[in-house]
Amino acid sequence: MERVNKINVGILGEFQNGKSTFVNCLLDDMVAKTGGYGLSVTSTSTMYEYGSVQNVSYLSKGSKIANSRLVDFLATDSYPSKTDKVMVSLWKPILNNINIIDTPGFNANEEDTAMATSSLLEIDIAVLVMENKDISTTEIKILSLLKQHHIPFFVIMNCKDHMGNSWTPNSEFNNRIAKKNIARIHSQGLTPIPINKEEIWQTNLLWFWFASEQYLSENEDKRQKYIKKINYYYSEMNNNANKSIKEFCLTGSNFLQLRDYFVEDSLWNNFPLTMTRWRKVMDSVLIDWENKIT
Repeated sequence: MERVNKINVGILGEFQNGKSTFVNCLLDDMVAKTGGYGLSVTSTSTMYEYGSVQNVSYLSKGSKIANSRLVDFLATDSYPSKTDKVMVSLWKPILNNINIIDTPGFNANEEDTAMATSSLLEIDIAVLVMENKDISTTEIKILSLLKQHHIPFFVIMNCKDHMGNSWTPNSEFNNRIAKKNIARIHSQGLTPIPINKEEIWQTNLLWFWFASEQYLSENEDKRQKYIKKINYYYSEMNNNANKSIKEFCLTGSNFLQLRDYFVEDSLWNNFPLTMTRWRKVMDSVLIDWENKIT
């Protein structure tokens, strides 16, 4: 049964850090546009909610102005005029408990940063997606904004190919980066919610995306780019000749444990709506009540 007044989980971070890929991996489907060519692809806040029929709605100031199919939404480079929010309805079990909000990237441009900041008013819990490098001043500002709005947060470190075995989530390189970043976060008086006792969860989103074969939904250029990189590291790093490339990527990605943690029903029962969201819900209830009696 779908939960009433579900928790809104916001996916935040600088542009090109893997926010939309995280959404795709979590929902195990190509439902969010991903970049990869130095461009910000999420310029409008997009909410993923439970629905028995797959559908995309474009909203302006809370009113629906257009509908489209998911495949058309993913293919388009522009939205209807005055769109300030996109709603995507999907038949996915995790969306029974939460709504997922994919926000514009901070630092893509001033407009996207402003929109990402305003989206905090809808968020009850945040997931900061960062890369495997020193936490930036912008990312510290994002976490400080969350603290200011009393929004608890998780931190996901997406392990990208910066140097050698940095693609492996729990490599010495990534453990050192995570430890350094935790210390920096704590020095600002900030504390992430631990995931399986880890304050920064290290994962490789691309490896999981490849292992789940969802990469087949990408265009040919991206597919070939994935295959070339993954084949290279598979041959360089796989010490078990009996392990297939898919098994290598799946186990090495460290994402299944993360997804299992996020789909657990009881996790979301521990978090209340933020005060801002609670007031919005109460306002909505009151308006409905007044409409019924007038």
